Amino acid sequence: MCGMKWLPRRLRTVALSGDAQALLRAAAERARTYAHDYIGVEHVFLSAWALPDTHAGHQLIRSMPIDVPSFISELETFSRVVTGRPVPSALPYTPRLAQVLKGAKRLARLSEAREVTVVQLLGAIAWEGNSAVSYVLRQHVIRSSKLKKEQGAGAVFLALTCFPGVHLFDPNETPNQPLKPTAPSGHGSP
Repeated sequence: MCGMKWLPRRLRTVALSGDAQALLRAAAERARTYAHDYIGVEHVFLSAWALPDTHAGHQLIRSMPIDVPSFISELETFSRVVTGRPVPSALPYTPRLAQVLKGAKRLARLSEAREVTVVQLLGAIAWEGNSAVSYVLRQHVIRSSKLKKEQGAGAVFLALTCFPGVHLFDPNETPNQPLKPTAPSGHGSP
């Protein structure tokens, strides 16, 4: 369950859709290609961009009012950091990704869905606001002439998710914690 202790029981019952599970598997493969010893938010986001053009997750990213191909290129470059650590067979989620998954489950529950979709995962990534994705997006927005500097990266992306005023994350939980090893089945079903 990836440490979902703070979530109420009713939120723990929300499962990942088949597409969301496939996205997390693709993110794990992307992490392995980058020789990373973890699955992070950036791996999930880049894997969502790699979905077919007709997929709602890909369309959501494409609809961002920025130069999306340039942003994706910057994110890929930023994400290809070399850790130098061995890559385990079962990659753990970063604490930040675990937090995003909790937020996505909450979004699903708020919309009375029984499953977390890829779009809800992307909404939770935007809402989280401190990942590599958010950092690169903020830098991209600041440099972009299409948007004013005062428009925050979260506002650009969050406006697309339409869940105003909802707190997705436990304010007492800090995502910047060391990785903890997970059981081999830990990355298949958060």
